[in-house]
Amino acid sequence: MNTCPTTREEQVQELLMRGYDNRDIGAELGISVRTVKAYMHRIFKRNGIRDGVKRVKLAVKLYRESLYRSPFSKSLS
Repeated sequence: MNTCPTTREEQVQELLMRGYDNRDIGAELGISVRTVKAYMHRIFKRNGIRDGVKRVKLAVKLYRESLYRSPFSKSLS
């Protein structure tokens, strides 16, 4: 599996970090909840995550990384 996330996976991660649930992520990106879950599965698999605790740790890590992003970084659209 490619280690670089796709643009869509980055968008899903961004919304996850903002506290969106799967349904809200789907609505925001115009995709189904099932598709959101598929992206989440790939994100977790890429990061070697299989259990809930590690998923929370990844979410915290991604959130922390987002704090250091430039406000001029690419938008979700």
